Amino acid sequence: MIQELLTTEDILTLSGAVTATYFSAQTLFFLFKLKPKYVGFFISLLISYTAIIIKNEISFISCILALFNSFIIYSSAFGISEMTSLKNFNANSSKIDAEEIVPKKRYFMAWSR
Repeated sequence: MIQELLTTEDILTLSGAVTATYFSAQTLFFLFKLKPKYVGFFISLLISYTAIIIKNEISFISCILALFNSFIIYSSAFGISEMTSLKNFNANSSKIDAEEIVPKKRYFMAWSR
């Protein structure tokens, strides 16, 4: 059973990094009221640069690519936070009213507020 949960190799993939970033930022906000948009960006940077250290591919190009990868991880996690914070989301509607936003006391909240 334990072998089927997240491993280091899983977290170094894009989906694993986005999952780790999203849930870590949400948990740190829920416990310590740290702003998830800043914590999420820091965690995405940490995961990207940890990946190049673990794979032992440290070079100038790898560091630049890790920075861009952290932007992708962060923007994916930010998008998930925006989607999970909406009530009654209508996929056919391009406009979201302010009344449709879920209150901030919930675990899943938007990072942009």
